[in-house]
Amino acid sequence: MSSNCLTIVPTFDSSISGNSTDGPAMMAAINNAIAVFENDYSDKFTINITFVVDTSVALGESDIEFVSVSYSKFRAALKTRATSANDALALSHLPTTSTDPVVGGAEMMITTPLASLLGLTSRSPNGNTIYFNTNQVNMTRPNPNNDFSDLQSVIEHEMDEVLGGGGAGCTAGESSQIGSLDLFRYATNSTDRTLARTWITNGDNAFFSVDGTNLWARFNMIPGADLGDLWGFAQDQNTFLPLYWSPPGVTPHAEVQDAISTASFFSYPENFEFFPTTNYYYENTSPDLATNEMTMLDIIGWTLSAKATPPPVPIISFVGSGTQLTLSWPTNAIGYSLQQSSSLMPGSWVAAATGAQNPAVISIADSQEFYRLVNTSVTPALVATESPQAESSEEQRVTRRLLRFGRSALQN
Repeated sequence: MSSNCLTIVPTFDSSISGNSTDGPAMMAAINNAIAVFENDYSDKFTINITFVVDTSVALGESDIEFVSVSYSKFRAALKTRATSANDALALSHLPTTSTDPVVGGAEMMITTPLASLLGLTSRSPNGNTIYFNTNQVNMTRPNPNNDFSDLQSVIEHEMDEVLGGGGAGCTAGESSQIGSLDLFRYATNSTDRTLARTWITNGDNAFFSVDGTNLWARFNMIPGADLGDLWGFAQDQNTFLPLYWSPPGVTPHAEVQDAISTASFFSYPENFEFFPTTNYYYENTSPDLATNEMTMLDIIGWTLSAKATPPPVPIISFVGSGTQLTLSWPTNAIGYSLQQSSSLMPGSWVAAATGAQNPAVISIADSQEFYRLVNTSVTPALVATESPQAESSEEQRVTRRLLRFGRSALQN
C-alpha cells in the first residue's frame, strides 16, 4: 500500500477476537470495509478504531470524540486541501467571515479525526469505538438472510461518522455549535425562491447540497435518528416496497448512510424472493460508499483518490447565429443529455427537446432560459472560484456522544 493513502488500523475487542466461530467472518467484514475507505481516499493519515460486539444496540453505534474549532480556520484548512471540482464549488459558497453562515457562530464541533486531519487539533485521532449487533447482521457476502442487514455496510456507515460524515456531521439539537455537514444542509421553503441553509430538528425538509442550488440527497428528520444521516425510506402501504428520495435523473436507491437500514432491500447481492426481479430499487442498491457519502467526506476535508474521482463534467459551448443558438460539448462525454429551465429553482429542470443530440440547435426566444448537461448515473459537479480567507482565534473543547444506525423491518 502506498504511503500516500488513508490507513485505518482496527483493534478487535475480545468479543470479536475471542469468538472462534464467527470472529474470522466479523474481522473479514471489518477489514473489507476498511479497504473501501483506504481505496477511496488518498490522505496520508492513520487512525485506529476499536470494534466491539454489543447486542444491546439497535444495529450499529459509534462512540466518537469531538473537538471545537473555529469556523474561519476550518474553511482555511478546506481551501488549503481543496483538490476536486466539488471542493472548489463548496468553498465558493462558504463566506470568508469569522462566523459561520448557519447560526453565526465562531466555533464548530467536528470529530477529532477530522480536526486532526485538517491540522486543527493536537489531540490524537484515536479513541473512537464502533459497536454492532451480531443478532441483526449478515457477516458474509452474499447475504444468507434477507431479513438482516449487511455487516460490512453497517461498519462503513459508522466509519463514515468517525471521519466526520453522516450523523457526526450534524449537531442540530445537540450543541450550540454547527457540525461540518451543517454548512451544506439546505431547506427549500425560503421566501426568495432560493435554497436557504437550515438547522431545523423537526419536519421533513432538509437536503444535502454542495452549491445551494442542486439537491443531491435528503437528510433524515426522523426523531431519535441522526440528522446528518440520509433520509432512507418511506414505505408504500400497498406494496410494502421502500420509497427513497433522489434528485431528478438518479434512480432512487438505498445508501450506506441511510438513517434506517432497509435490510432485505440492502443486501449484497440481493436475492429477494417475494417480488419480481425487475424494476425494483433493491436490485441496484450499492452496499458500499457511493456518490453522496464520498462527496460529503470530500468537501469537509478528505481527499478522494484518483480511483474514486469521477471524470470532470463536460463544459457546454455556445455559438449564436441569427435566431439560433448551437450548444455543443466534448464528443467523448458519453451518457449526457441536455436539460433546460426557465429558473434555477429545484425541480424546474426538464429534458430539452434535443435530448442527447450533440450539438443541439436551439431557437432563440425572448424569454430567459437556462441549460445544463445531466449524466443520469451521477450528480453533476461544477467548478467555481473562491475568495481569500480570513481567520479567527480558536478555543477547543471535547464532547462525546452516541450515534445510532437504526433498523426497520419491512412488512410482507
